[in-house]
Amino acid sequence: MAQAPPIRGSVRRVAHLLNDAGRAAVETAERFADGVATEAELAALLTTPHRAFVPDVPYEVGDVAQYREYRSTADAHSAVKALLALPHDNCHVCGAEMTAALSRGTMILDCPGCESVSRWVLNPASKFACEARATGHRDYTALFRAESAEQTELLRDIVGNPYRPVAFDPAWRTDTVVTLARQMYDSREFVAMPILADALQDAGGEDKQVLTHCREPRVHVRGCWVCDAVLGKAQRQRPAARASR
Repeated sequence: MAQAPPIRGSVRRVAHLLNDAGRAAVETAERFADGVATEAELAALLTTPHRAFVPDVPYEVGDVAQYREYRSTADAHSAVKALLALPHDNCHVCGAEMTAALSRGTMILDCPGCESVSRWVLNPASKFACEARATGHRDYTALFRAESAEQTELLRDIVGNPYRPVAFDPAWRTDTVVTLARQMYDSREFVAMPILADALQDAGGEDKQVLTHCREPRVHVRGCWVCDAVLGKAQRQRPAARASR
């Protein structure tokens, strides 16, 4: 089955740098992840002319402020293009399937085939989004790292703990539980997550990971692994590559 584009939520964090076409491209990526849009639609967007997804920002040589604005929008454009590209799960050296682990601000990709470990700042889409948010600021490195940490939290909301998967009991999907999850998914408003935890407990769901994830003070986004489990949304690719907002 087709893979979902990576880290949609990261690009939403630079939505203020996009134009209408850029925001529409992000929406298309989200529809693709939900099984509504097709690979052909993504491929068509990838052929869109350079910088079509951001406002045109000309700059004069030597004008630092103008160049920083141009550079930010260029990075935002690259984030959108990376978002639309289908990810692959194989090592570029030997083709072996990769395994992934999360650390704060980074994703560690470990290839068992060639015994190499590569450390990336999440993935290309979120890397460009980090650069877009940090470009032009005096303390670029600190802001880049802070943004990377924020995007890691988005990733954690999507994949949970990939080494401790939860066996979600279909009996937990009562009408109340499903309605709450659907309302949050459709509205992108997740203030009812603690209420979802209560409803899951009422349905017999006592899994500590599920209840803690719902109740802990953290950001929740479209693609939250608990909401996806409630709604029966299949993970269409290995968890390390999927994340959305």
